Amino acid sequence: SISRSAKNISAQIIDDVKNITLVSCSSIEKDIRSMDKVNKTEISRIVAEKLAKKAQEKKISKIFFDRGIYKYHGRVKVFAETLRKNGMEF
Repeated sequence: SISRSAKNISAQIIDDVKNITLVSCSSIEKDIRSMDKVNKTEISRIVAEKLAKKAQEKKISKIFFDRGIYKYHGRVKVFAETLRKNGMEF
């Protein structure tokens, strides 16, 4: 599941059967927020890479990409493409 605002983006991998969040990542985390002069598209790419890394540590490779109400373009598209490049299948 992905959500974005005018400045931030966040995503989480959820187990729908058990109703728990397995992995999450957001642009408001301290290490991402501290980066200077990074545009919103690049932040989306960084968050996706971090989420993919966390998922691989928990041996998660297949997911369902829920973009919610957001169209598949711009930051959401960059996010999805970065997840695919980092080994996630959906």
